[in-house]
Amino acid sequence: MIKKINFDVLFQIMGAVKIDNEWVVDCAAISDLPLFSFFVERRQLYVGPRLYIKREVTQSGKEVCYSKMAESSSLLVTWILGHPFLKAHYSVFDFGKQSICFAPSL
Repeated sequence: MIKKINFDVLFQIMGAVKIDNEWVVDCAAISDLPLFSFFVERRQLYVGPRLYIKREVTQSGKEVCYSKMAESSSLLVTWILGHPFLKAHYSVFDFGKQSICFAPSL
């Protein structure tokens, strides 16, 4: 049985702080954040922090880094891989064969 991941606990372990419903991390610590891996059809695929953390500069010139990942409101174990994942992988959507294929991008 797969347990639903509690994103609050995950982000707290990463040292993130919740501000205005966003998980904010120390920009200087991005290289220390974990590499996430997912299994898709028995193949392990990865997404690193440079893809799942967004770095922005506020109007006051302060640098802010926050997570692009969000918890699904579904009761099921659901990860919406979205932009961070798709940016790290070539994706082929084959509607004829009803399949999706992934390969790491270079």
